[in-house]
Amino acid sequence: MRSEQTPDDGVLRVFVAHPKSTYGTGWEADCMASISAQLPKAVLFNPGEIFDSSKQWRSGYRRLLASCQLVVVFADQHGWIGLGTFTEIGVASAAGLEIRYLDPKSQELCDRAVIREPPWRTMPRTPPAVVKMLREFARLRPIGSDAMGRDAHG
Repeated sequence: MRSEQTPDDGVLRVFVAHPKSTYGTGWEADCMASISAQLPKAVLFNPGEIFDSSKQWRSGYRRLLASCQLVVVFADQHGWIGLGTFTEIGVASAAGLEIRYLDPKSQELCDRAVIREPPWRTMPRTPPAVVKMLREFARLRPIGSDAMGRDAHG
């Protein structure tokens, strides 16, 4: 796993993975501000501000992830992440990138999370159910210590 070592330019590059449903919302702004406060010397890359379409995201997110040293993930206000965020986590993990998770209550960075898929295999395959399945693909519950090594839930 890669550490938070910065490249030669001394800048920590952070990919911020989060649901498309949060793009442009107050929740996204609050979470980005919290991440920025905890990683003040980092440059945050927000896919919601970088990619104009799903097609652009599909063709560019892997390259952007590969250029970063750290991935920070946050869910929507109800704890859901979509298939895109789930995919970003998997690609980052396979690449050996360090992943942190923003706790929605404490707004602290945690080093672990539980990701649970809902029983989507039993959902009807009607178009509204499929759209909901893609947006509410899995539940994210951050656990563990934050970036400073303190217990995030204690």
